[in-house]
Amino acid sequence: MGVYYSDMFDNPVTDGEPLIKAAELQLTNLYDHGANVLIRLICDGSVAAEHLYKLNPKGHSQSVVRIPELRLASGPFCFQLFTTITGHHPVEVLVHLKDQQRTTLKTLRTDAFKEVDVIT
Repeated sequence: MGVYYSDMFDNPVTDGEPLIKAAELQLTNLYDHGANVLIRLICDGSVAAEHLYKLNPKGHSQSVVRIPELRLASGPFCFQLFTTITGHHPVEVLVHLKDQQRTTLKTLRTDAFKEVDVIT
């Protein structure tokens, strides 16, 4: 199993609202076999959202998963990704961090996720 963590980010409060309102996340399977993927959003040290998906092999339908809106709380946050595929970055990750007007403030890509452990 591959385990990946994003960097820790801060979501400050601006005008009484969190600066970053939501995250839009997309995962693409880069391998020729299917995989189970667990995605977690951690806000202020607690699991705020958790999604489990079965990704089909690359090139097939459902080899891409899109989560259109993960709501963020104020304070520190990060993403965790667990996959049943081992190897260096077996899925392509794209995360758009959006403000109240749904404007993209920052985009995280696969290289923003660090491989922290591999369980075989």
